[in-house]
Amino acid sequence: MKRSYVLGGLVILVALVFGSVATHGFINFDDPDYLAGAHQGIRYAFTSLKPFYWQPLTWLSLMLDVRLFGNRPGAMLVENVLLHAISTLLLFLTFYTATKNVNRSAAVAALWAIHPLRVESVAWVAERKDVLSTLFFIAAMLAYANRRYALVILAFILAVMAKPMALTLPVVLMLLDVWPLERKPTWIDKIPLFAISAAVLGVTFIGQEHALASIPISVRIANAITAYAAYLRKFFVPTQLAILYPYDYDIAPFVVAICLLIVVGITFVVFRNKHRYLAVGWLWYVITIVPVIGIVQAGAQSMADRFLYIPSIGLTFAVVWLAADHLAATTSKYAAIAAVAILSILSIYQTTFWKDSVTVWARAVAVTTDNASAEMHLAAALDAEGRSDEAMPHYVEAARESHGAPVPLFQAGNALLRAKRYSDAISPLEQALALDPTLDGGQESLGVALLNAGRPIDAIPHLEASPKTASVWNNLALAYERKNDVAKADKAFAEAIRLDPKLYDARMNYVALLSATNRNDEALAQLAAASRIAPAAVEPHIFRALVFANLGRRTEAADEAQAAQKIDAKAANDQFTATLRLGPNDNNLNQFITSMRYSR
Repeated sequence: MKRSYVLGGLVILVALVFGSVATHGFINFDDPDYLAGAHQGIRYAFTSLKPFYWQPLTWLSLMLDVRLFGNRPGAMLVENVLLHAISTLLLFLTFYTATKNVNRSAAVAALWAIHPLRVESVAWVAERKDVLSTLFFIAAMLAYANRRYALVILAFILAVMAKPMALTLPVVLMLLDVWPLERKPTWIDKIPLFAISAAVLGVTFIGQEHALASIPISVRIANAITAYAAYLRKFFVPTQLAILYPYDYDIAPFVVAICLLIVVGITFVVFRNKHRYLAVGWLWYVITIVPVIGIVQAGAQSMADRFLYIPSIGLTFAVVWLAADHLAATTSKYAAIAAVAILSILSIYQTTFWKDSVTVWARAVAVTTDNASAEMHLAAALDAEGRSDEAMPHYVEAARESHGAPVPLFQAGNALLRAKRYSDAISPLEQALALDPTLDGGQESLGVALLNAGRPIDAIPHLEASPKTASVWNNLALAYERKNDVAKADKAFAEAIRLDPKLYDARMNYVALLSATNRNDEALAQLAAASRIAPAAVEPHIFRALVFANLGRRTEAADEAQAAQKIDAKAANDQFTATLRLGPNDNNLNQFITSMRYSR
């Protein structure tokens, strides 16, 4: 088989399997952070350790994207596919250079490229770091195979600038010396690489310092041991994949023992075997996954599909070479074709779940258990689409699975607030505050729920206990007003406007109080300010028309009503009709204008 045919075929294969991501959207997990960072400057790219670690090349890549494509997820994901395709070609060239075996090298590249575990890295904008880092990681391998040491160092620097997971490259190159390059392993020529790894490791520890003490070390070790075995299952049986696997804080000792036995047993077998590629492939997997195995925990996951992006290369070439050595040529060829076909179908199917936040989290909820984070993110995704009724059971389930944690209850209450189901919002908000009285925003949310549920007296203590933002002062003023405490309401409205002169709602709410206390000139001034804040709003003009009419200033009343009509005639008539509680009539406002101009 000609190399050119292989290269073309690999590109087509990757495009067919992952091309659908061009129509996908952002995911409400990590993507918002990366999108926000992409709008920062170059200084941010080189100095930020958010989220989790130093990744300037990833930031620069995303910054370029937003300048070229704007906030279009499809274009960013297509770029992920392109980077993944390049990595696939480089992987083929690396093994072909080292072994001169076209068919086996093509099988390694193809099986690695379209394995369902690749979907997460390719179909997620936030994983630009994964595809970018791995591209340069494999480029460094190819340069090393060709003894281009300056390029090895350059590619390695770029790899760790995209994601620090690439810091295992020096060890990988020593493994390549054993097989397939079959050179004498040396460490002298890798001293610069180890120095770079040490520097990146130090910076990474600074960025993840908070993670070191967040979970007991005994729990992290138990999770790491079980993860080694669980990743093998996902490699050989890539089903029931999810964006997030919940952390198990209580792994049974016998489970840990079985997983440890599996790992030790495989290690014993591969080192007893005469085939070097088995030992090299196994060590590749065991070593390259160390940075993300969970000893230093970053995030809430126990494991992640994306973490096998580099480690699975070792498993893949070990399986391919083992099969080719022990099967007849024809059998191995058809086995490879069948494997590629099956994995392609599974990957295309898995990619469908990454269409948007709702689909990816719904899948996670379906294939995992006790996944409070997945329930929370699914609820938030549904809520963002205005599907509050569908979101609510997931908020409740998240609270149950997290053993009554306050945040899911708080989010459930806020979702009900956004849906204007104020009475329903009170219970989950009260429960959340009972669990954590210091919950950020909790007092304000409960106060707003009580206020709008017709319980202003109950709302006041919660609003008074909230940090005094303009919004809080506005709601507090409404509560005082409904309590008939005009003096406190007046001061609260004034404070809200002082803190945020552009707070439209505060000015419009203040107008009601000013009008009720016959302070019409002040009401007119507030309405004029509201019109400047929201020039497309008809409400200030309608209210000014009514105030002028009450003052007998009929011409000015008609002028204001007509100003509202010029903005939106239907909305102006509807607002006028609703304010005066008139019967439905498309000419209510016109009749008012006529009466102001011509009636005496």
